[in-house]
Amino acid sequence: MFLRKYIHRLSKVFLISLASSCASYGVTYAASGQAIPGYSGVAAAFVGRGKTAGPLRIVVTVQPSSQDITQLGVDNAKREAVTAAVAAATSVGATAISPIADTEYVVMEVTQDQFDALITSNSFRSVSVDEILEANLASALPPIRAPEMNAKGANGAGRSVVVLDTGVQVNHPFLGGRVISEACFSSTTSEATSACPNNTPTQLGAGSAAPCANVQFCNHGTHVAGIIAGTRMGLTGVAPLANLVAIQVFSNWNDGGQPRSYTSDLLRALVYVRDVLRNQSQIAAINISIGAGIQGPCPNNLLAPTISQLRSLGVATVIAAGNEASNSGINAPGCVPQAITVGATNDDLSIAGFSNFADTIDVMGPGSNILSSGLNSGYVQMSGTSMATPVVAGAIAAFSSYYTTDVDRYESLLESTGTNVGRVGSAIQKPRINLLGALDALDASVPSDAMPIIKDAYADSGREPDPAVVGQAVSASPHIWIRSKINECGAFPRDHQNPEFGQPNYGCVQIDNVGKAGSQGTLELYFGGANLNNSASFQKIGSVFMTVPGRTSTIREIVWPTLPTPGHYCLLARFVPGDSTTPPPPLALPGGLDAAVRNFNKLAWRNINIVDLNKNNAGSAVQYVTESDGTVYMVVRISDLDPTDPNTLGYMGIATGGAIGNDPTQRYYQVDGGWARIPLKAGTYYIPIKYPGAEAATAFVYFEPMNKGGGSPAKDQMRVVITTKKDALSDKIQPTTEEPTVEYVLQR
Repeated sequence: MFLRKYIHRLSKVFLISLASSCASYGVTYAASGQAIPGYSGVAAAFVGRGKTAGPLRIVVTVQPSSQDITQLGVDNAKREAVTAAVAAATSVGATAISPIADTEYVVMEVTQDQFDALITSNSFRSVSVDEILEANLASALPPIRAPEMNAKGANGAGRSVVVLDTGVQVNHPFLGGRVISEACFSSTTSEATSACPNNTPTQLGAGSAAPCANVQFCNHGTHVAGIIAGTRMGLTGVAPLANLVAIQVFSNWNDGGQPRSYTSDLLRALVYVRDVLRNQSQIAAINISIGAGIQGPCPNNLLAPTISQLRSLGVATVIAAGNEASNSGINAPGCVPQAITVGATNDDLSIAGFSNFADTIDVMGPGSNILSSGLNSGYVQMSGTSMATPVVAGAIAAFSSYYTTDVDRYESLLESTGTNVGRVGSAIQKPRINLLGALDALDASVPSDAMPIIKDAYADSGREPDPAVVGQAVSASPHIWIRSKINECGAFPRDHQNPEFGQPNYGCVQIDNVGKAGSQGTLELYFGGANLNNSASFQKIGSVFMTVPGRTSTIREIVWPTLPTPGHYCLLARFVPGDSTTPPPPLALPGGLDAAVRNFNKLAWRNINIVDLNKNNAGSAVQYVTESDGTVYMVVRISDLDPTDPNTLGYMGIATGGAIGNDPTQRYYQVDGGWARIPLKAGTYYIPIKYPGAEAATAFVYFEPMNKGGGSPAKDQMRVVITTKKDALSDKIQPTTEEPTVEYVLQR
């Protein structure tokens, strides 16, 4: 395990101090007369800064109208509200306006006067200061019996831990090449610049999580990653076989001080984990060794809803308590109730002198003088609650690789098997973790016989009905997915593609045996398109006899040689224990499909949409004749779309032969260079396209559906009509016989 040696502890800098009173502010909702939640905190921040201070960075939460929700659906109404919030912020002169993709949040910088003008718009559900956070540096690894836990097979294999930090040296030998994904969310503001390698607020893919520029400080993320999953020459992390996801969330401060992180950048990262990364690997935990301020429980923190959603999806968010030696509170965002918050101990089980210690802490971990990976492929010793936190995150990954259950169960085991410690003079007692004790308690709860399950959701532990998925839709099992090429099921676990009409596809099914004994049986895969509560409506795609060892996950591939016509369907997977000589009984769905799936852990289903990717390739070019001013208009009308569909359909792209203009009257679409990206929702859109010096040009229309994750739409078809618009821009469409028209039926 980690060597221990005392090193210097960085002092904590308080970056935001909110005044306790905001009596000089009285702006309220224009219509209701009630103060917007979070308003007093923002107002107090302005009081503390003084009216002549520079702009304050805030986050607003939009409130879609009930009428828009009815007409456009939840997601589209949210996007409309975000668009309106951006317009309102622009109109009052706000700067650095940045919506957080696929959420109801908009970040911006405002002066006091701009804030007063903006807040009267009566269009926000809440507002908050975009708090500035620091890495919680300062902590030693006493014996927590992690080697014995690893020796029993709890080592993190097949699980991933996300590190939200200062970036990670992904090629560090200690990390063994197990950083499987990278991202960066780092804002440029009036007081900071992005630390992403490409100097933009967001960067995804290889190289994007490179450590920030301050070499001494930016060791932090690499050090944390090593504590979780490092392994080399006798030095080892808590979950030495776990994979790592590195996300850089710090910005470089203009004052020359150490990098710091905005809460909104943490939110961007958490949303990315929830909506994207969770569908790409089995993420057990997120590590956040970052924080600021001293406070009690903060259920209204900006990050709280997303942390709660992740927990319900089986992902633990583990956060450092902070290093101010406070007995009265802990740092945000560790104060979020649904997070697992970690304080630090010394080797002798005493509370580390720097560690915050309050009743809102959940568990204590070793945090004094830890040796782990540093930059330039070196090794450094650090202390702090930052070092205790990855011990707990790694432990959850290790437990998850041994036996899959919900986050509540893992936290309960860590709390109930630990050794209580307290600070002198304090009545508070908190458990210092004992990983072998927790694993033994977990092992005692594992069924001794076989228990194969096909999960309805990531949090599904096999109990039926599982309390982790009660009230949730079970029509998107993560353990059923499609690949368009053979032998890709194991290479792309749980990475779903819409099945492609006109070619063989391959059904992938994962079975987790959460019991100790092995199991044999027949795996069957069915599809159905109508009357899904009737088992006779399902047709068998194929079956395979298989063996599932105890406490393991097994993936099998079943070829789907001939697909039905494009449209909306349902896949149904069933595992029937038995020997190879006994055929499975006929498929039955007692109580209907949903009830049968919820009450039978060897049955799961997933909505899919068969697509014809070649349907509109031929003849999709649209010819345009240039107007005297070099401009033509293309009108796009989208119809036959269920307006109550709450799911994201995707986008329609229009690749053009010239630059797209920035006419201020254009409606709700993104423009980038020579193409337009229009959200697939009902409405009429005007695309002004300029072709300087050209007499004619061609546009190619294509569809960019949400092909992975994100659920499936309630309606499988929509109609897109495309015409040219030669007269002046108008809200009224007056097509003539001279205008070319191209019709598409999009089938998802």
